[in-house]
Amino acid sequence: MINYHLLRELSRRHTISLLSLAETPQEARFAEAVRPYCEQLQVVCRPIPRSILARCRNLLTDRDPFCVRQHHSESFRTHLSRWLQTMPFDVVHMTYTPMAQYAADLGDLPSVLALVDCMSRLFSSNAQTASNPLAKLYWQSQAGKMRGYEQAALGTIRRAVVATQADKDALPQSPGPVTVIPCGVDTDYFAPSADPDDGSSILFRGILSFPPNVDAASYFCRAIYPLVRRAVPNARLILAGRDPAPALRRLADATAGITLTGSLPDIRPVMARATVHVCPVRSGSGVKLKILEAMAMGKAIVTTSCGLSGIAAEPGRDLLVADGPEDFAGAVVRVLREPELRQRLGAAARMVAAREHAWHAVARRYEEVYSEACR
Repeated sequence: MINYHLLRELSRRHTISLLSLAETPQEARFAEAVRPYCEQLQVVCRPIPRSILARCRNLLTDRDPFCVRQHHSESFRTHLSRWLQTMPFDVVHMTYTPMAQYAADLGDLPSVLALVDCMSRLFSSNAQTASNPLAKLYWQSQAGKMRGYEQAALGTIRRAVVATQADKDALPQSPGPVTVIPCGVDTDYFAPSADPDDGSSILFRGILSFPPNVDAASYFCRAIYPLVRRAVPNARLILAGRDPAPALRRLADATAGITLTGSLPDIRPVMARATVHVCPVRSGSGVKLKILEAMAMGKAIVTTSCGLSGIAAEPGRDLLVADGPEDFAGAVVRVLREPELRQRLGAAARMVAAREHAWHAVARRYEEVYSEACR
């Protein structure tokens, strides 16, 4: 979604060609949504290896992390070479750290790598929260491999972009500037609803197989939700997102008042009805888009300090920040019990999202980085 919004904004002032990887033909068809913003569009289909055996092989034999191997495609490299030989470009923008493996093919062409976040930091967080010893070992290995890969990647490009200062600080030292550009949100699509909230529901959303989300949801269900229910017995928890992990399915089955929605065609109705949005993340990196989208819809939010990273919101004014089960539960209870607090937080959050995180402002900052890379 980041690329979609950037393409839409940048195409107003620039001519853009997009070369992209897709895992399946169905995924490739999604690229048609950005065709109106591109002079040239080419999608290279390549199944992404996901097997346990492939991960074990990477653990034992590969220097680069597994996600880099997943995004390696000779067909992609061939298309890139053909484009570079036949079309003039001023600058190349690469999104996602593993795509830096193609930077060497660019020669002297100015390049910008939008890492999005510091992946070695993310993998280290996964290792810290993993309860399975083998998973912990795997993520520790991936963090080390990614640290070396990030160091090499930063030496092959002109400029780098991350979404938060914390991610910038966690990166290896870069020979070139690293710019912090916050993530954006579509404030027209995610807009306040005229429908009132239902007065009793708590919403956590995200890809529910993603390790930091699984940890956050499990932590909330086990340590925070019982405290909330003790104070507000009719409180309900909604876990919304695709691919719920087996552990979350078991928790939902065993705990009263928890609903798993699975994938939804439109998340906004559920967001609008929710009384409070929570983001109890304890690990991970980058910006939590779930918070930006809730802010844009004018919703009351409770998050951890980790969840606030990279978001231009003031705790207490635009949302509530709490760390630790008792404090987090207390903040959620306050929002559930106080309609005026919900209204005040939601209105302030919407103003910040529109002022600081609208995509037109984010695109302008990327244009500044492109200009710097071309000097």
